[in-house]
Amino acid sequence: MNAQLYRSRNLGAAFEPGEMPPARFMFAPAGVHTIVASHESGSPVEMTVNVDMVGAGQVRAAFQSMLASNPKRRPYADFDHDRKQASMWPEDFEWDGGIEPGIYVRGEWSDAGIAAVKGKVYRAWSPTIGTDAAAILG
Repeated sequence: MNAQLYRSRNLGAAFEPGEMPPARFMFAPAGVHTIVASHESGSPVEMTVNVDMVGAGQVRAAFQSMLASNPKRRPYADFDHDRKQASMWPEDFEWDGGIEPGIYVRGEWSDAGIAAVKGKVYRAWSPTIGTDAAAILG
């Protein structure tokens, strides 16, 4: 897959500021969402995403592929999409069709990630989404 990466601040989870961040939380809520995401080019992109069980399988497969292709360099979540300091080390992605359906991520928070949430520096999760869909940038 020749994926383009998009970052969305309006599709993700919020945490209780000052509390320990959860080991499992919603990566993206179920349903059809129109988001305005930033693109690697720096241009904002409006797109509609459908978060469902199929998409959860695709996220999990992409994650497993990343792990398999370079087991010594695990994928990580970072701060502000800057790809510098790890905030969390994902371990798995899964679909949960329960009370709050969506794609959930489970993982281990770094000390910096815990401090950022407990210290009320950050209180939300903002996913990076890979897609092979064509986009009109402008």
